[in-house]
Amino acid sequence: MPVQDPNAPVLVVDDEEMILSAVTRSLGKVGFVTVVTGTAEQALELLQKQSFSCALTDLKMPGMGGHAFLRRCRELAPSLPVIVMSGHGDLDDVIEALRQGASDYLKKPWAETELRQAVRRLAAREGAAAADGLLPKPLPAPTATAAESPPVRAALTFESLMHALQSGEIPLPSAPQIAMEARNLATSEYGSAQAMKELIERDATLTARVLRLSNSSYYARYGTSNTLQTAIARVGFREIGHLVDALIAKQFYAATHPELQRVISELWQRSWSRSIAMRMVAQQHPDLMVNPDRAYLAGLLCDIAFPVLIKVASEQMGGVPGEELLAFAHKYHPAVGASILEAWQLPEECVQLSRDHHMAPESLIGMAPMLLLYWASEELCRDLSDVQTLPSPRSLQALEVLRLNRNQRDLVRMRTKSFVEAHRLES
Repeated sequence: MPVQDPNAPVLVVDDEEMILSAVTRSLGKVGFVTVVTGTAEQALELLQKQSFSCALTDLKMPGMGGHAFLRRCRELAPSLPVIVMSGHGDLDDVIEALRQGASDYLKKPWAETELRQAVRRLAAREGAAAADGLLPKPLPAPTATAAESPPVRAALTFESLMHALQSGEIPLPSAPQIAMEARNLATSEYGSAQAMKELIERDATLTARVLRLSNSSYYARYGTSNTLQTAIARVGFREIGHLVDALIAKQFYAATHPELQRVISELWQRSWSRSIAMRMVAQQHPDLMVNPDRAYLAGLLCDIAFPVLIKVASEQMGGVPGEELLAFAHKYHPAVGASILEAWQLPEECVQLSRDHHMAPESLIGMAPMLLLYWASEELCRDLSDVQTLPSPRSLQALEVLRLNRNQRDLVRMRTKSFVEAHRLES
């Protein structure tokens, strides 16, 4: 295997001759040498014969595609930085490439400055590795002109913002520690009332919520609760775990964009009601083999990235119209949500629902049980929303697949409404 050399040529892989010529011409103007090929298969042969400073590859190519090429690169040259190029407008494809180890990506058509900066940045990274004794020390790179060195975060686009999120330059929300601890206590056979009490007392808002909930109409038959210890015993570990998850989730739905406050509030109401309905249907249908607690968590968090993306885009870009922010969040929140929940180490069913809940299959028969619960709950909670919508054919089909009769549907609706009103997370 050739040793990685930051002074070596740049490998360019694309089945379009025009792209190969454009990259060669652009990089050549600032002193880079390129080796080009029209197939990933030939590029792999080249990788076994010589070293390269970095590689640029298209994702969509005849024969071996960019994803397969990237995986083989990681085997043949683990330290080789790879830039993926995409002209198909499918950022999910790019996100997957970044997960597989791609160092950067360029959307076609790219600007010459953008291309050169990406290659220079990766060459600089290799230079840093060389300084640590990992690679040969490179010669100084050509100096960028002022026009080619814009300030950090200048002229961010939605695509570059997504890359910054995926690369970690802009961090995604970290896992809420108190929610993780409450969930562990709620599900552990070794959890104690004292440990739960100490956890709740760390948060004054949570303490007040638990006390109020224990004295709500939902638990009125048990009389008045004056202490946290009594409230915990009355509400129960599992319900408190759910309450903490909901309170933490709601914090992400604080709309900062004035045009979108109503939309974000409505999305929270749907998420909160849906999670309860999903749990209740899972309890009614043990044959689905879906853990009701996981159904609740999956329904609660599958849209969590929607407000996160709007908040990040508003802060990083500024002045973006509300409708553009909504389109951006709608397009990318499934993939980003899956990344967030995976980083939070939540169950795979939760990650999968976040990633797949906007799929539009022709039939729900044979669909994953969690997706069935999701679509069924959308119809069961439709009348609980402040905004009236028409029934979704997919939701009605899910109810038929689950064989929920009218009485069962009405019971879930009634209990969900009662639960939401008792917990009153909106106030």
